This record gives sequence, C-alpha cells and structure tokens, in this order.
Amino acid sequence: ARSKVTPIKSSPFRLKEKNLPKHLENRSEKTEAEPGPEEQPNMDLAIQDYQLNEALTLLKGLHILGAQTARQR
Repeated sequence: ARSKVTPIKSSPFRLKEKNLPKHLENRSEKTEAEPGPEEQPNMDLAIQDYQLNEALTLLKGLHILGAQTARQR
C-alpha cells in the first residue's frame, strides 16, 4: 500500500507575510541599491540592550578565563 502525495491548491484565506501590516519588503525587487552608511559597531546598543550587554560581558570574561588557563598549562 503506497501513499500518493497530491499538491493542495493554496487557499485564498491563507495568510501571507506580504499581506500583513508592516511586512518585510523584498530588496531584490529594487532596481538600484541605496548607498548606506558604512557599517560601524554601535556600542550604544550594547549599553541600551541589557541582554546584549550581559552576553558581551560573559564573552569577555570567558576570553580572559581562557587566556589565564592557557598560561597555566
């Protein structure tokens, strides 16, 4: 007994992202890329975002700890 997969026609009531408010736009449809500012790390974001700040602090601590244990070996 084999199963057969048949495609289902899309429902007109099915939600699509492009139909939602504040949906993401497809940048590939634009004909010309807009020149943006050079990407620079934004340290203000790390100060404003508590979780990001804590994650950075943890990573810095792990880096220091790893360097100390490497010296002890």
